[in-house]
Amino acid sequence: MSKNNIIALTMPKWGMSMATGKVVEWLKEEGATVEKGDELLEVESEKIVNACEANESGILARRIAEVDDELPVGALLGVITQDGVDSAEVDAFIEKFQEDFIPEEISEETDNAPLLANVGEMRIAYRTFPAGDDQAVLPILFIHGFGGDQNSWLFNISGLGDKHTLYTIDLPGHGSSSKSLVSGSLTELAESVSALMEAIDLQQAHIVGHSLGAAVAVELAGLSNSQVASLTLISGAGAGTAVDPQYIEGFINANRRKEIKPYLQQLFARPDLVNRDMIEDVLKAKRIEGAESCLRSIAQASLLDTGDVKPRENLAKIELPIQVIWGKDDQIAAVSHTDDLPEHINSHVIEDAGHMVHMEAAGKVNDLIETFVRVE
Repeated sequence: MSKNNIIALTMPKWGMSMATGKVVEWLKEEGATVEKGDELLEVESEKIVNACEANESGILARRIAEVDDELPVGALLGVITQDGVDSAEVDAFIEKFQEDFIPEEISEETDNAPLLANVGEMRIAYRTFPAGDDQAVLPILFIHGFGGDQNSWLFNISGLGDKHTLYTIDLPGHGSSSKSLVSGSLTELAESVSALMEAIDLQQAHIVGHSLGAAVAVELAGLSNSQVASLTLISGAGAGTAVDPQYIEGFINANRRKEIKPYLQQLFARPDLVNRDMIEDVLKAKRIEGAESCLRSIAQASLLDTGDVKPRENLAKIELPIQVIWGKDDQIAAVSHTDDLPEHINSHVIEDAGHMVHMEAAGKVNDLIETFVRVE
């Protein structure tokens, strides 16, 4: 909501099930000059603590929400002003906003379960998020990383969903998909994604992959070039991207809260972003029958035993638009993988972000994806 040069900063909606968020800390003082994309305050949802960014440049004229306030999605957090708006106008704007604001109704009957598609002998879970009126670009398909699931894209779905039709999937062995694999190889995983796209009549899409998902995306482009319009590779550049083997083994073996927490914290530049709900969600997923066995197969075949495969050589063979995005403080896969990439690849390194750069710096990553797919 905005009126002339007054812009409302509101509680974001991170994921379909988010109804409220809790204000953890303000990062900017009232009266501070802010740029679009600056982190203004931290908000805790049921999944993670993350930063709420400035939606426009200007002055942070008012901080409405207080620390520890738990507010519904869409509630007024603060007000940004531009070009000499006076205090009386801000007061009137706030009063009108609060009078008109009606919290979103959260129906108990809302079905948050993923859709399921039969792909050969596997069952692949996916979700689709239809765009609004803008159908100017192809859909975007997101492929998560090792040990993750569709929920890792919460902040990207909320940032890109108004302009693009989006698809998220659970790779085999993850989330709500089948916990059975033949080898756990990148080829097997990529073939399952290709078959899913055929099953749901998704003829072509921009592919965004994170970590393991980036390697799967590159393999998919090699297997089925016609299904892939472009590649956005986050924290990974394909098969052969070196990852910390101690992290992989430790993550697989950890089955208690105190054991798994340090490994999850390694994924972020700011370890305090890992909250109790995130830890519980990961442990719950790992305890599903067959999940650990699948993780071990994938780790061995797709992450650790990649021989002398070189991601730069693979990427050089792909005649598609490609961009890579890395968090500078990545502890799992070194940012040096962005060095000396083929000339046709756009490379971006984001400061103050780690392996989960798409969560920690969602606004910046979303802008890079948006710009990239629009051009392509």
